[in-house]
Amino acid sequence: MPHPHRKTVLGAVFFAVVEIAHAQSPVITTAEIPIATATLPYSYTLTASGGVAPYTWRLDAGVLPAALSLNPQTGAITGVAAAGFNGNLTFRVTGANTFFATKTFLFIVRIETLNVTPDSLSFDGQIGLPAPPAQTFELFTLAVSVPFTAAAISVGGWLTVTPTQGFTPANPFTSRIPAVTMTVSVNPAAASPGTHSGTIVISSPNAGNSPRMVQVTLGARAPLRIGSSSLPAGIAGNAYRFVLAASGGSPPYTWLLRSGSLQEGLTLNSSSGVIGGTPLRWGSSVLTIQVTDNVQTTAAATLTLTVAAGTGPQINTGGVVGGGLGSPGVRLISPNAIVSIFGENFAAPGVERAAGAPDLVNGRLPVRLAGICVQVGSQPASLFFVSAGQLNVQVPAVAAGGTAPVQVTRDCGALNEVRSNTEMVAVRAASPEFFYFVRNPDGRNPIVAVNVTTGLLVGAPGLIAGATFARARPSDVVTLYATGFGVTEPAFAAGELPDRAGAAIERARVTIGNQELSEREVLYAGVAPLLAGVYQLNLQLPASLPDGDLPVVVRLGAFVAPTGYLAVSR
Repeated sequence: MPHPHRKTVLGAVFFAVVEIAHAQSPVITTAEIPIATATLPYSYTLTASGGVAPYTWRLDAGVLPAALSLNPQTGAITGVAAAGFNGNLTFRVTGANTFFATKTFLFIVRIETLNVTPDSLSFDGQIGLPAPPAQTFELFTLAVSVPFTAAAISVGGWLTVTPTQGFTPANPFTSRIPAVTMTVSVNPAAASPGTHSGTIVISSPNAGNSPRMVQVTLGARAPLRIGSSSLPAGIAGNAYRFVLAASGGSPPYTWLLRSGSLQEGLTLNSSSGVIGGTPLRWGSSVLTIQVTDNVQTTAAATLTLTVAAGTGPQINTGGVVGGGLGSPGVRLISPNAIVSIFGENFAAPGVERAAGAPDLVNGRLPVRLAGICVQVGSQPASLFFVSAGQLNVQVPAVAAGGTAPVQVTRDCGALNEVRSNTEMVAVRAASPEFFYFVRNPDGRNPIVAVNVTTGLLVGAPGLIAGATFARARPSDVVTLYATGFGVTEPAFAAGELPDRAGAAIERARVTIGNQELSEREVLYAGVAPLLAGVYQLNLQLPASLPDGDLPVVVRLGAFVAPTGYLAVSR
């Protein structure tokens, strides 16, 4: 029978042996193996404690990725993994007393990648202008820093990138991945007009997806130019149309007449570039025309537009003057005044037509004579005389104080009527001017006057062949004829032949020689009976007037007539 204490002793010995064995076994203290990155150097040393050093390491299960090795003396895993890996590896550490320990780890070899955002860029530029602003993209890796190079590939070298080399920043796994800012620039001047494609190539020996591409597009516009080098000639009175042409830049275009003036009747359409209309005035105009494209680039050209006289009616510049035709001419008009209009092609060559009794309409002067009409402002003028180069008309009741357009129409009222240019004329309440027997080169023109006392024409004897003239004497009563005295009381319409007296509303003040006549000596200033547009000035000549051709000045309000001359002799 066994000894009653034998089992107890053996058990104690067994447990003591086990405890000694545990005390002499090493322990692998590495918690986990860091991730490796393919193509990058890797080094990590496994650690152990306990047991009896020195230790010996070996791989118990699994296979290390190619190009990585385990140092059996140090437990160091080193090398450059060539490819990705994800698997379990079991390592054994053995102490000098042959006791050992094992531990299994998940080992990962990551393949790093190059990442770009955005991966395409687009530029729009114009050849000959400053390049468009540079643009950027971000280059980054997801974990570790890798070296990179950047190259720009484009036909003609219009594309550049900076930097051309460097390292991506390591990722500290924060909320924002750090990146390299890559700057891309283009030079449209190095490209031909059109759309071009280029590529930014990012390369790294340590990135599994190398090379990485960024596509770049350049729209290179040709320089903005006006393609029209000249303008076709036009003909006054005929329809004209020409479309200006532009090229390059960024359509649509906007057109502007920067300097110069188109002939009257022509306009420039800012959207279409059409110069069109019916020119009413002949001559040449030097025009500076500007075109602006959709990005506010401008170009300009200086062109000459010539309009020939043609066959339509044309009013000369400054061709509307007072009917007295004195010197200087009266360049004002007033209601009921007689004016002369000078120009070309008013009527057919050789036509000279004066209004007569058969032409009167309801006892008034016609507003259409020999197919000719004249518009002053918005109203028709009454016509006295028509020829190819001169018209004599009576001004309608236009408002004083501004300007009014005067226009001649040939064949007015017909389907083929032709309008002249318009001539702008100042309108005043009065535009006084004497009529003259003759117009002398020195401007000393004798006024049309009748001696009421003697019934003779007033002037130097022989002034006009076949007519009887005599000088007026001091104290005689004379009538001087003029136009442009303005509205009268009672009033008469333009074209109406006054059948009674009508004094001018504006008071007439008269000076003869150096003497201003008194109100008593100015007997009457108003319409002449049965003469549309004609006014008469009845004067009692002062007894003290000297002999000679004396200057006569008449003022109606603020308006002064050009000086005329009256022959006086005692």
